[in-house]
This record gives sequence, C-alpha cells and structure tokens, in this order.
Amino acid sequence: MDFYKAIEKRHSVRSYQSYQLTEEEKKQIKAVFNDLISIHHDNLLNWKLEDQNQPSGKIFAKHDIPPEDYLIEYGFQGEQIILSLVEQGFDTLWKAAGIPSDIPAYLIFGKGKGQKNFTEKVMGLFVNAGNRKDMSTFIQVEPDSLAGSQRKIIQSCILSPSAVNKQPWSFHFLDEKTLEIRITGKSKYNYLDTGICLYHAYQAFCLEYETPELIKKEDFHWIVKA
Repeated sequence: MDFYKAIEKRHSVRSYQSYQLTEEEKKQIKAVFNDLISIHHDNLLNWKLEDQNQPSGKIFAKHDIPPEDYLIEYGFQGEQIILSLVEQGFDTLWKAAGIPSDIPAYLIFGKGKGQKNFTEKVMGLFVNAGNRKDMSTFIQVEPDSLAGSQRKIIQSCILSPSAVNKQPWSFHFLDEKTLEIRITGKSKYNYLDTGICLYHAYQAFCLEYETPELIKKEDFHWIVKA
C-alpha cells in the first residue's frame, strides 16, 4: 500500500474486537520504530509497544515535561507509525492522553468491530463524522490554479488527523516547490497536529518532487521546500 492509499484508508476507530498480536506482528511493528525519520534527523523518540492482553494495542513514547519541539516531533514520528499500522491491516486511533502527562498521546491500533458503538456515534457529532473541509477553505487561491502535484500535496495535508477534527491549517505555495503551512491554536494538541501535517507534506513532497527541507519559522509556521 502506498502513502496516498494509506492516508485515504486511515480513519479513527474507537471500538475494537478482542485480538491477540502474533509474535511476527509484534516484530514487524517494532521494526518500524527503527526506520522512522525525524524532523531534526537526530531526535528519534523512544517508542514502546505495550504488550498486554487487551482488545487493542498501544504505542507511546514518554518525556517528563514534553516541550513544544518534542510534541511536534511526536506527531511527525507517530503518524509514520500510524500509517505503517494501516498498511499492515490494522485500524488506528490517535488518542489524547491525560493532562498533564509525560505521554502526549497514545497510538491505539487493532481490529475494529466494524459497527460504531454509542460512544463513536456521539463523538461523530463533535468531529463532523471525520469529514474534511473543501480544499478552497485552506488556500488563498482557486484550487484549479494549482499544479497537479501541488494539489496532491495539499490534499495529503488536509487528510492529516487533527484534534477533534478541527483541521486548523492553511496552505500557500510561495513558488512551485515551496509550501507555507500555518496552524491556528496554541494547545498541546496543536503541536501534535503540526507534526502530523508536516509528515504528510514531507512524504507527498518526496513523491511529487524530492526530499524536502523542513524550515521552522515559528512553532505553528513552517516552510516545506524541495
């Protein structure tokens, strides 16, 4: 499964069947931790797979007091893990951790029940059923004025999961291969949203152009440049 198919397939699942991971599945999941890329290239987090008998698996990394850059990195690396789990056939969920917490969020995965339970139906009312806004909401120009690769990159970013599906981003191509990303909000989860969106942009740039440079202007203002 390629990147574009994975982000189209990924959706948040909150109710899981009872499922026991095989040793081979555990091995494959842990192998993903070794292949992660980081924004700063030398800042791989210490990801853990919680190995317990429960309906769903749980992946996380810890930090005593998570600083802002750590939270952005958590989103960037965590989304790589989420999409790899999707490629392996698992359903997934970014699940907020308690506040304060030395774990910014849990990556939940397993085999979904298929039918939404009452909690999921109620949550659907708060997150607009996971639907995405139209591309024109996030850009300053008409979508048709963008090149095909530019539209694919922005659409990939729009498909990024965000806290309660707020989709807090805006995008602007400064030139053919330079994308400006801005995030609104200042909560802990907006930092995670930033990292997740940056990974989607990074991977789409790799596919459409070449490996990009990620340039931080401010916490919620980034440039992705090929």
